[in-house]
Amino acid sequence: MNPFERISAEKVFAVLRIHETKKAKNIIKALYDGGIKTVEIVLETPEMVKVMEEIASQNERPMLMAGGIITQRQADIAIKSGCDVIVSP
Repeated sequence: MNPFERISAEKVFAVLRIHETKKAKNIIKALYDGGIKTVEIVLETPEMVKVMEEIASQNERPMLMAGGIITQRQADIAIKSGCDVIVSP
């Protein structure tokens, strides 16, 4: 199932805009365990890029969308960090 089919099928995804790495990881795990299988992480800080990398490396993980991407450099960073979808405002 491609990302767009997945979003359409699930009907809901979470948008996470936070700067605290531990809290972000805990929220993502809680969302996933609670049935939210798609999470957009707004990549406003280098810390959130690290969170994306860590979550992307896990076997059991949500589909990850990198949010707030407005430049090619940001898109390259998001792709390298393991996101599945780029989201631009």
